[in-house]
Amino acid sequence: MGHCIITGRKNYESIPEKFRPLPGRTNIVVTRNKDYSALGAEVVNTLEEAIQLAKSKNETEVFIIGGGEIFKETLIKNLVDVLYVTEIHHSFDGDVSFPVIDKTKWKEVNRTKIPADEKNKFDFDFVTYTK
Repeated sequence: MGHCIITGRKNYESIPEKFRPLPGRTNIVVTRNKDYSALGAEVVNTLEEAIQLAKSKNETEVFIIGGGEIFKETLIKNLVDVLYVTEIHHSFDGDVSFPVIDKTKWKEVNRTKIPADEKNKFDFDFVTYTK
């Protein structure tokens, strides 16, 4: 909350319309479509533009929330120095996933284990990685 979030267009559109833009933060949508607009969000055409826009708002920490292509590009271009990852202890069928984290480049600095409960069907961990 209170920070800029960067998301790809498809990921943004996967958020139910009644929750878009995500409240309490600046929503920045990255798309190659020069004519795209998203009510209540700022739209840019590259990940670098999105990061520059956040910096122009004196942002101290930017959160990249997906989707798969945005995550992949972020890691390939070496644009981040901290990863906050939720590792769910279950396998799911799907067409998008987070890239494999290269443990020779990233160091785990924190792990919080959360057991399954009435609110969460599966055990999961919140993990922080740094370079």
